[in-house]
Amino acid sequence: MASHRVQQIQTMQDSLIAAGKDLFLPSELDDLRSIIRLTMEFFDYLQGGNPELGLRDYDTRYRCDSIFSGVESFCLVSYAYDILPGALGTTLDHVITSEDRLRTEFLAKYDQFLLDNSFEMRCRLVLDLFKLQIIFAGLMY
Repeated sequence: MASHRVQQIQTMQDSLIAAGKDLFLPSELDDLRSIIRLTMEFFDYLQGGNPELGLRDYDTRYRCDSIFSGVESFCLVSYAYDILPGALGTTLDHVITSEDRLRTEFLAKYDQFLLDNSFEMRCRLVLDLFKLQIIFAGLMY
């Protein structure tokens, strides 16, 4: 099962990297690859984790640390994306103040991320999904 999930993450990364290879620098593509992995792993965490346990739960602490480690990549990809012709504005239009609202918003955006075929929209969605992860980490601390 784990190797199947690793393959799914790799496939998603390869798809977005191939679509963005003429738009981003190689270092930005590496950062995008990291954001995609962290986002897909966070989805798995939400499916089986219990955020209500807070930082007493090792999985939640690890997830928050992973999110914080990806913030620099997020900032670099966000900047690169924002200057692209055809860049889209954020898809987030709510203020997230609770873990339940965050979970609902994340899962809805994640489904869009998996289904959309446009590089611009998928990149926008993965950036917005990572913003939600940053909010999650902030709520947990």
